[in-house]
Amino acid sequence: MTGVRGPRSAREIAAWVAVHVDDEPSHVARVVTNELHRWNSADEDSLRALVEEPLPVGDERWDALLEGAVAYVLRLRDVTPPEWTRRTTLDEGFDPYADIHQSVTALVNFGVLDTPGELLNKGVIFSRKNFERL
Repeated sequence: MTGVRGPRSAREIAAWVAVHVDDEPSHVARVVTNELHRWNSADEDSLRALVEEPLPVGDERWDALLEGAVAYVLRLRDVTPPEWTRRTTLDEGFDPYADIHQSVTALVNFGVLDTPGELLNKGVIFSRKNFERL
């Protein structure tokens, strides 16, 4: 998902995730946050177009991550997230960096404590640091 064009919409990001759902989770998570980071340069009208409701990815874990991440990014921009960002809540937690975190318990604990509410409420462990490293 690289190129010169502007930020990709939530619908386009979800379509990409649907194709790559079986790839390395940490890679997919980085692509999602990189694309959402590009929303920071969008003006208000463009931002409205970017939040068009995506189709489900086909894996609720990634739906929950995308919904929570979009809601978080929009909150940082002082924009009310659309209703679709509240459609998925996981019964079991999801951490796309679990393979990295399992060896270091402190990282798991930090990840939970540093996860924005928009993601944690969905059952996703995803530190806000993931949005800052872009």
